[in-house]
Amino acid sequence: MLTVMSITPCSPPARPRSLALVGLLAAHSLIGCVPSPAYDLAPGVHIDEVAAYQAVERPLVVDGEEQVSDVPLIQQRTTLLRVFVSTDDAFDGGPVLALFTVGGETFEVALDSLPPASERADLDSTVNLEVPAHLVGPTMDWSVELLQEDAPGDNLDARYPAQGVASTLIDGRANVLSVVVVPFSYEADGSSRLPDLSPDRLEEFRARVMSVYPVSEVRIELHEPVPISLALDPGVISWGGMTLRVATLRDAEAPLDDVYYYGVVLPAETREEYCGDAQFCINGIGPVNRDGPGGLGTPEGRVAAGVGFPDRIFETAIHELGHSHGRDHAPCTGGANDPPDPDLDYPRDDGLIESWGWDSSTGELKEPGVSSDLMGYCPDRHISAYNWKALHVRSAVNRDL
Repeated sequence: MLTVMSITPCSPPARPRSLALVGLLAAHSLIGCVPSPAYDLAPGVHIDEVAAYQAVERPLVVDGEEQVSDVPLIQQRTTLLRVFVSTDDAFDGGPVLALFTVGGETFEVALDSLPPASERADLDSTVNLEVPAHLVGPTMDWSVELLQEDAPGDNLDARYPAQGVASTLIDGRANVLSVVVVPFSYEADGSSRLPDLSPDRLEEFRARVMSVYPVSEVRIELHEPVPISLALDPGVISWGGMTLRVATLRDAEAPLDDVYYYGVVLPAETREEYCGDAQFCINGIGPVNRDGPGGLGTPEGRVAAGVGFPDRIFETAIHELGHSHGRDHAPCTGGANDPPDPDLDYPRDDGLIESWGWDSSTGELKEPGVSSDLMGYCPDRHISAYNWKALHVRSAVNRDL
Protein backbone atom coordinates (compact mmCIF):
# COMPACT_ATOMS: atom_id res chain seq x y z
CA MET A 1 0.00 0.00 0.00
CA LEU A 2 1.33 3.43 -0.91
CA THR A 3 1.01 6.02 1.82
CA VAL A 4 1.17 9.63 0.75
CA MET A 5 3.56 11.71 2.81
CA SER A 6 3.20 15.43 3.29
CA ILE A 7 6.28 17.12 1.82
CA THR A 8 6.47 20.88 1.45
CA PRO A 9 10.00 21.81 0.45
CA CYS A 10 11.17 25.41 0.52
CA SER A 11 11.94 25.02 -3.15
CA PRO A 12 11.31 22.30 -5.74
CA PRO A 13 13.52 19.18 -5.64
CA ALA A 14 16.87 19.81 -7.28
CA ARG A 15 17.79 17.58 -10.22
CA PRO A 16 21.54 18.09 -10.74
CA ARG A 17 22.36 14.84 -12.49
CA SER A 18 19.72 13.80 -15.04
CA LEU A 19 16.89 15.28 -17.11
CA ALA A 20 15.83 18.77 -16.08
CA LEU A 21 12.46 19.28 -14.43
CA VAL A 22 9.72 20.89 -16.53
CA GLY A 23 7.48 23.66 -15.27
CA LEU A 24 8.67 23.88 -11.64
CA LEU A 25 8.29 27.14 -9.83
CA ALA A 26 11.40 29.17 -9.15
CA ALA A 27 12.96 28.63 -5.73
CA HIS A 28 12.17 31.24 -3.12
CA SER A 29 14.64 32.63 -0.61
CA LEU A 30 13.03 32.31 2.80
CA ILE A 31 14.58 33.25 6.15
CA GLY A 32 15.40 30.11 8.15
CA CYS A 33 14.54 27.77 5.29
CA VAL A 34 16.65 24.63 4.87
CA PRO A 35 17.73 24.11 1.23
CA SER A 36 15.80 21.34 -0.48
CA PRO A 37 17.64 18.07 -1.15
CA ALA A 38 18.68 16.80 -4.57
CA TYR A 39 16.38 14.18 -6.13
CA ASP A 40 16.99 11.88 -9.08
CA LEU A 41 15.67 8.68 -10.67
CA ALA A 42 15.16 6.00 -8.01
CA PRO A 43 17.32 2.86 -8.30
CA GLY A 44 15.56 -0.51 -8.47
CA VAL A 45 12.22 1.01 -9.51
CA HIS A 46 10.47 0.06 -12.72
CA ILE A 47 7.44 1.63 -14.45
CA ASP A 48 5.65 -1.41 -15.89
CA GLU A 49 2.39 0.11 -17.14
CA VAL A 50 0.51 3.39 -17.33
CA ALA A 51 -3.25 3.53 -17.83
CA ALA A 52 -5.78 6.35 -18.08
CA TYR A 53 -9.28 6.21 -16.59
CA GLN A 54 -12.19 8.54 -17.15
CA ALA A 55 -14.65 5.76 -16.35
CA VAL A 56 -13.18 2.79 -18.25
CA GLU A 57 -9.54 1.73 -18.28
CA ARG A 58 -7.55 2.73 -21.36
CA PRO A 59 -4.02 1.27 -21.45
CA LEU A 60 -1.42 3.83 -22.50
CA VAL A 61 1.90 1.99 -22.00
CA VAL A 62 2.77 -1.64 -21.24
CA ASP A 63 6.41 -2.70 -20.79
CA GLY A 64 7.61 0.47 -22.45
CA GLU A 65 5.39 0.08 -25.53
CA GLU A 66 2.62 2.54 -26.34
CA GLN A 67 -0.76 0.85 -26.64
CA VAL A 68 -3.54 1.23 -29.21
CA SER A 69 -7.06 1.20 -27.77
CA ASP A 70 -10.59 1.87 -29.03
CA VAL A 71 -11.71 3.09 -25.60
CA PRO A 72 -12.29 6.82 -26.19
CA LEU A 73 -11.02 9.56 -23.93
CA ILE A 74 -12.93 12.84 -23.79
CA GLN A 75 -11.42 16.30 -23.89
CA GLN A 76 -11.82 18.63 -20.90
CA ARG A 77 -12.59 15.79 -18.49
CA THR A 78 -10.73 14.89 -15.29
CA THR A 79 -8.60 11.84 -16.03
CA LEU A 80 -6.95 9.43 -13.61
CA LEU A 81 -3.39 8.48 -14.58
CA ARG A 82 -2.42 5.23 -12.89
CA VAL A 83 1.23 4.11 -12.89
CA PHE A 84 1.90 0.42 -12.21
CA VAL A 85 5.34 -0.18 -10.68
CA SER A 86 7.62 -2.93 -9.47
CA THR A 87 10.85 -2.90 -7.49
CA ASP A 88 13.97 -5.07 -7.28
CA ASP A 89 16.81 -5.53 -4.80
CA ALA A 90 18.39 -2.21 -5.75
CA PHE A 91 15.44 -0.35 -4.24
CA ASP A 92 16.12 0.61 -0.62
CA GLY A 93 12.45 0.78 0.39
CA GLY A 94 12.69 4.46 1.26
CA PRO A 95 10.47 7.41 0.37
CA VAL A 96 9.80 8.16 -3.30
CA LEU A 97 8.73 11.38 -4.97
CA ALA A 98 6.59 10.91 -8.08
CA LEU A 99 6.92 13.84 -10.44
CA PHE A 100 4.25 14.15 -13.15
CA THR A 101 4.35 16.73 -15.91
CA VAL A 102 1.12 17.18 -17.86
CA GLY A 103 0.57 19.90 -20.40
CA GLY A 104 3.58 21.79 -19.10
CA GLU A 105 2.33 21.77 -15.50
CA THR A 106 4.12 19.81 -12.78
CA PHE A 107 2.57 17.75 -9.97
CA GLU A 108 4.33 16.05 -7.07
CA VAL A 109 3.07 12.98 -5.21
CA ALA A 110 5.16 12.05 -2.15
CA LEU A 111 5.07 8.38 -1.09
CA ASP A 112 6.58 6.62 1.91
CA SER A 113 7.67 3.66 -0.25
CA LEU A 114 6.72 1.47 -3.22
CA PRO A 115 5.41 -2.12 -3.25
CA PRO A 116 7.26 -5.08 -4.80
CA ALA A 117 4.60 -4.99 -7.54
CA SER A 118 1.41 -3.03 -8.14
CA GLU A 119 -1.85 -4.96 -8.12
CA ARG A 120 -4.66 -4.00 -10.48
CA ALA A 121 -7.35 -4.49 -7.84
CA ASP A 122 -5.56 -2.24 -5.34
CA LEU A 123 -5.70 1.45 -6.19
CA ASP A 124 -3.31 2.17 -3.31
CA SER A 125 -0.61 -0.01 -4.87
CA THR A 126 -0.20 2.26 -7.91
CA VAL A 127 1.10 5.81 -8.27
CA ASN A 128 -1.88 7.96 -9.16
CA LEU A 129 -2.65 11.45 -10.39
CA GLU A 130 -6.04 12.95 -11.20
CA VAL A 131 -5.23 15.18 -14.16
CA PRO A 132 -7.31 18.38 -14.10
CA ALA A 133 -9.81 18.68 -16.94
CA HIS A 134 -8.20 21.78 -18.43
CA LEU A 135 -5.03 19.80 -19.25
CA VAL A 136 -6.92 17.18 -21.29
CA GLY A 137 -7.05 18.77 -24.74
CA PRO A 138 -6.89 17.28 -28.24
CA THR A 139 -3.75 15.60 -26.88
CA MET A 140 -2.54 14.97 -23.35
CA ASP A 141 1.22 15.45 -23.19
CA TRP A 142 2.67 13.82 -20.10
CA SER A 143 5.62 12.18 -18.39
CA VAL A 144 6.25 10.59 -15.00
CA GLU A 145 9.45 10.19 -12.97
CA LEU A 146 9.95 8.27 -9.73
CA LEU A 147 12.65 9.99 -7.71
CA GLN A 148 14.64 9.54 -4.50
CA GLU A 149 16.90 11.85 -2.57
CA ASP A 150 20.57 11.64 -3.58
CA ALA A 151 19.92 8.85 -6.08
CA PRO A 152 22.52 8.15 -8.80
CA GLY A 153 19.96 9.02 -11.50
CA ASP A 154 20.91 6.41 -14.11
CA ASN A 155 17.79 4.20 -13.86
CA LEU A 156 15.71 5.17 -16.90
CA ASP A 157 13.19 2.43 -15.98
CA ALA A 158 11.95 4.90 -13.36
CA ARG A 159 10.89 7.40 -16.03
CA TYR A 160 8.40 7.30 -18.88
CA PRO A 161 9.17 8.23 -21.52
CA ALA A 162 12.94 8.06 -21.25
CA GLN A 163 13.11 11.59 -22.67
CA GLY A 164 10.60 14.31 -23.34
CA VAL A 165 6.86 13.64 -23.09
CA ALA A 166 4.38 11.07 -24.35
CA SER A 167 1.51 12.46 -26.39
CA THR A 168 -1.82 10.69 -25.96
CA LEU A 169 -4.53 11.43 -28.51
CA ILE A 170 -7.85 12.42 -26.91
CA ASP A 171 -10.55 11.10 -29.21
CA GLY A 172 -13.73 12.81 -28.04
CA ARG A 173 -14.41 16.51 -28.39
CA ALA A 174 -15.38 18.57 -25.35
CA ASN A 175 -19.16 18.37 -25.02
CA VAL A 176 -22.00 18.83 -22.54
CA LEU A 177 -24.84 16.54 -21.48
CA SER A 178 -27.78 18.77 -20.51
CA VAL A 179 -30.53 17.33 -18.31
CA VAL A 180 -33.63 19.08 -16.98
CA VAL A 181 -34.69 17.26 -13.82
CA VAL A 182 -38.43 17.59 -13.25
CA PRO A 183 -39.76 16.89 -9.73
CA PHE A 184 -43.37 15.69 -9.90
CA SER A 185 -45.70 16.45 -7.02
CA TYR A 186 -47.65 13.22 -6.46
CA GLU A 187 -51.34 14.06 -6.17
CA ALA A 188 -52.93 10.64 -6.76
CA ASP A 189 -53.14 9.95 -3.02
CA GLY A 190 -53.52 13.60 -1.98
CA SER A 191 -50.06 13.72 -0.44
CA SER A 192 -48.35 16.17 -2.84
CA ARG A 193 -45.13 14.29 -2.10
CA LEU A 194 -41.97 15.61 -3.71
CA PRO A 195 -38.62 13.85 -4.08
CA ASP A 196 -35.58 15.27 -2.29
CA LEU A 197 -33.78 17.32 -4.92
CA SER A 198 -31.99 19.67 -2.55
CA PRO A 199 -28.73 21.21 -3.81
CA ASP A 200 -26.62 18.47 -2.19
CA ARG A 201 -28.75 15.70 -3.66
CA LEU A 202 -28.79 17.38 -7.05
CA GLU A 203 -24.99 17.53 -6.99
CA GLU A 204 -24.92 13.79 -6.19
CA PHE A 205 -27.25 13.30 -9.15
CA ARG A 206 -24.92 15.26 -11.44
CA ALA A 207 -21.79 13.47 -10.21
CA ARG A 208 -23.36 10.04 -10.66
CA VAL A 209 -24.41 10.76 -14.25
CA MET A 210 -20.97 12.27 -14.95
CA SER A 211 -19.24 9.15 -13.63
CA VAL A 212 -20.67 6.91 -16.37
CA TYR A 213 -21.37 9.13 -19.40
CA PRO A 214 -18.51 10.02 -21.82
CA VAL A 215 -18.95 13.79 -21.71
CA SER A 216 -16.89 16.73 -20.47
CA GLU A 217 -19.62 18.15 -18.28
CA VAL A 218 -23.11 17.33 -17.04
CA ARG A 219 -25.35 20.34 -16.59
CA ILE A 220 -28.41 19.84 -14.42
CA GLU A 221 -31.30 22.29 -14.46
CA LEU A 222 -33.94 21.84 -11.77
CA HIS A 223 -37.46 22.42 -13.11
CA GLU A 224 -40.28 23.84 -11.03
CA PRO A 225 -42.41 21.07 -9.46
CA VAL A 226 -45.17 19.75 -11.69
CA PRO A 227 -48.30 18.12 -10.22
CA ILE A 228 -49.34 14.70 -11.47
CA SER A 229 -52.59 12.95 -10.58
CA LEU A 230 -51.73 9.70 -12.37
CA ALA A 231 -51.71 6.76 -9.94
CA LEU A 232 -48.43 4.88 -10.37
CA ASP A 233 -48.12 1.20 -9.52
CA PRO A 234 -45.23 -1.24 -9.99
CA GLY A 235 -46.49 -2.29 -13.44
CA VAL A 236 -45.37 -0.94 -16.79
CA ILE A 237 -48.69 0.47 -18.02
CA SER A 238 -49.01 3.36 -15.57
CA TRP A 239 -45.33 4.23 -16.13
CA GLY A 240 -46.03 4.60 -19.82
CA GLY A 241 -48.38 7.41 -18.84
CA MET A 242 -45.66 8.93 -16.68
CA THR A 243 -43.20 9.06 -19.57
CA LEU A 244 -45.89 10.55 -21.80
CA ARG A 245 -46.35 13.31 -19.21
CA VAL A 246 -42.61 14.11 -19.34
CA ALA A 247 -42.64 14.05 -23.15
CA THR A 248 -45.64 16.40 -23.27
CA LEU A 249 -43.86 18.82 -20.94
CA ARG A 250 -40.69 18.75 -23.04
CA ASP A 251 -42.66 19.34 -26.23
CA ALA A 252 -44.52 22.30 -24.69
CA GLU A 253 -41.33 23.96 -23.44
CA ALA A 254 -39.38 23.34 -26.68
CA PRO A 255 -35.82 23.28 -25.32
CA LEU A 256 -32.75 22.93 -27.51
CA ASP A 257 -32.66 19.61 -29.35
CA ASP A 258 -29.92 18.04 -27.22
CA VAL A 259 -31.66 18.61 -23.85
CA TYR A 260 -32.89 15.54 -21.96
CA TYR A 261 -35.90 15.75 -19.63
CA TYR A 262 -35.93 13.39 -16.65
CA GLY A 263 -38.95 13.19 -14.34
CA VAL A 264 -38.62 12.12 -10.69
CA VAL A 265 -41.62 11.03 -8.61
CA LEU A 266 -42.41 9.45 -5.24
CA PRO A 267 -45.49 7.24 -5.67
CA ALA A 268 -45.35 6.15 -2.00
CA GLU A 269 -43.53 6.99 1.23
CA THR A 270 -41.13 4.04 0.81
CA ARG A 271 -40.13 1.71 -1.96
CA GLU A 272 -41.31 -1.25 0.12
CA GLU A 273 -44.78 0.25 0.32
CA TYR A 274 -44.75 1.04 -3.39
CA CYS A 275 -43.56 -2.40 -4.58
CA GLY A 276 -45.63 -4.42 -2.12
CA ASP A 277 -45.58 -8.10 -3.11
CA ALA A 278 -45.09 -7.41 -6.84
CA GLN A 279 -42.81 -9.98 -8.46
CA PHE A 280 -41.31 -7.32 -10.70
CA CYS A 281 -41.29 -3.71 -9.53
CA ILE A 282 -40.82 -0.93 -12.09
CA ASN A 283 -38.46 1.83 -10.89
CA GLY A 284 -38.54 3.88 -14.05
CA ILE A 285 -39.06 3.89 -17.78
CA GLY A 286 -37.78 5.56 -20.92
CA PRO A 287 -38.11 4.95 -24.65
CA VAL A 288 -35.19 3.30 -26.43
CA ASN A 289 -34.43 6.33 -28.55
CA ARG A 290 -32.47 5.23 -31.60
CA ASP A 291 -34.47 6.62 -34.50
CA GLY A 292 -33.61 9.84 -36.26
CA PRO A 293 -30.75 10.74 -38.61
CA GLY A 294 -27.89 8.30 -38.36
CA GLY A 295 -29.67 6.38 -35.61
CA LEU A 296 -28.73 9.12 -33.13
CA GLY A 297 -32.24 9.46 -31.74
CA THR A 298 -34.86 12.17 -31.95
CA PRO A 299 -35.26 15.20 -29.66
CA GLU A 300 -38.74 14.09 -28.59
CA GLY A 301 -37.28 10.75 -27.49
CA ARG A 302 -34.88 12.41 -25.03
CA VAL A 303 -37.23 11.81 -22.10
CA ALA A 304 -37.42 9.36 -19.22
CA ALA A 305 -38.73 9.10 -15.66
CA GLY A 306 -37.97 7.24 -12.46
CA VAL A 307 -38.67 6.92 -8.77
CA GLY A 308 -37.13 9.31 -6.27
CA PHE A 309 -36.59 6.84 -3.42
CA PRO A 310 -33.19 7.70 -1.91
CA ASP A 311 -31.71 4.25 -2.54
CA ARG A 312 -32.92 4.09 -6.15
CA ILE A 313 -32.92 7.60 -7.60
CA PHE A 314 -29.41 7.71 -9.06
CA GLU A 315 -29.14 4.15 -10.37
CA THR A 316 -32.56 4.48 -11.96
CA ALA A 317 -31.59 7.79 -13.58
CA ILE A 318 -28.37 6.56 -15.21
CA HIS A 319 -30.24 3.49 -16.52
CA GLU A 320 -33.29 5.28 -17.93
CA LEU A 321 -31.18 8.05 -19.47
CA GLY A 322 -29.29 5.21 -21.15
CA HIS A 323 -32.52 4.18 -22.89
CA SER A 324 -32.95 7.81 -23.94
CA HIS A 325 -29.52 7.46 -25.55
CA GLY A 326 -30.68 4.40 -27.52
CA ARG A 327 -29.17 1.70 -25.29
CA ASP A 328 -30.92 -1.64 -24.77
CA HIS A 329 -30.85 -3.68 -21.58
CA ALA A 330 -27.69 -5.53 -20.65
CA PRO A 331 -28.36 -9.16 -19.71
CA CYS A 332 -28.25 -10.26 -16.08
CA THR A 333 -28.26 -13.85 -14.87
CA GLY A 334 -30.48 -14.15 -11.85
CA GLY A 335 -34.20 -14.84 -12.21
CA ALA A 336 -36.19 -11.63 -11.75
CA ASN A 337 -33.07 -9.63 -12.59
CA ASP A 338 -33.10 -10.88 -16.17
CA PRO A 339 -34.59 -8.30 -18.57
CA PRO A 340 -36.94 -9.76 -21.18
CA ASP A 341 -35.23 -7.96 -24.08
CA PRO A 342 -31.44 -7.99 -23.58
CA ASP A 343 -28.92 -6.51 -25.99
CA LEU A 344 -27.74 -9.57 -27.90
CA ASP A 345 -24.48 -7.82 -28.82
CA TYR A 346 -23.46 -7.26 -25.21
CA PRO A 347 -20.05 -8.94 -24.80
CA ARG A 348 -20.92 -10.97 -21.68
CA ASP A 349 -23.94 -13.20 -21.02
CA ASP A 350 -24.07 -12.11 -17.36
CA GLY A 351 -24.17 -8.34 -17.96
CA LEU A 352 -21.03 -7.67 -15.94
CA ILE A 353 -18.43 -5.17 -17.12
CA GLU A 354 -15.59 -6.57 -19.22
CA SER A 355 -12.72 -4.29 -18.20
CA TRP A 356 -11.55 -2.32 -15.19
CA GLY A 357 -13.31 0.93 -14.40
CA TRP A 358 -13.05 3.94 -12.10
CA ASP A 359 -15.98 5.73 -10.49
CA SER A 360 -15.11 9.43 -10.44
CA SER A 361 -17.99 10.13 -8.03
CA THR A 362 -16.56 7.87 -5.31
CA GLY A 363 -12.91 7.37 -6.32
CA GLU A 364 -13.41 3.58 -6.33
CA LEU A 365 -12.21 0.99 -8.82
CA LYS A 366 -14.79 -1.21 -10.54
CA GLU A 367 -13.74 -4.79 -11.21
CA PRO A 368 -14.56 -6.72 -14.39
CA GLY A 369 -16.69 -9.77 -13.73
CA VAL A 370 -17.90 -8.23 -10.46
CA SER A 371 -19.50 -4.85 -11.20
CA SER A 372 -22.38 -4.78 -13.67
CA ASP A 373 -23.29 -2.52 -16.57
CA LEU A 374 -25.64 0.41 -15.97
CA MET A 375 -28.10 -0.97 -18.55
CA GLY A 376 -28.75 -4.18 -16.62
CA TYR A 377 -30.72 -4.96 -13.47
CA CYS A 378 -27.78 -6.44 -11.55
CA PRO A 379 -26.29 -4.61 -8.53
CA ASP A 380 -23.12 -2.50 -8.29
CA ARG A 381 -23.63 -0.73 -11.60
CA HIS A 382 -20.94 1.10 -13.54
CA ILE A 383 -20.32 1.44 -17.28
CA SER A 384 -18.91 -1.25 -19.54
CA ALA A 385 -16.37 -0.43 -22.25
CA TYR A 386 -19.05 -1.62 -24.71
CA ASN A 387 -21.62 0.96 -23.64
CA TRP A 388 -19.01 3.68 -22.99
CA LYS A 389 -18.05 3.45 -26.67
CA ALA A 390 -21.70 3.41 -27.76
CA LEU A 391 -22.59 6.43 -25.62
CA HIS A 392 -19.57 8.25 -27.04
CA VAL A 393 -21.08 7.86 -30.52
CA ARG A 394 -24.33 9.35 -29.20
CA SER A 395 -22.50 12.35 -27.72
CA ALA A 396 -22.27 13.67 -31.30
CA VAL A 397 -25.67 15.32 -30.73
CA ASN A 398 -24.44 17.25 -27.67
CA ARG A 399 -23.37 20.87 -27.72
CA ASP A 400 -19.69 21.74 -27.50
CA LEU A 401 -18.40 22.69 -24.08
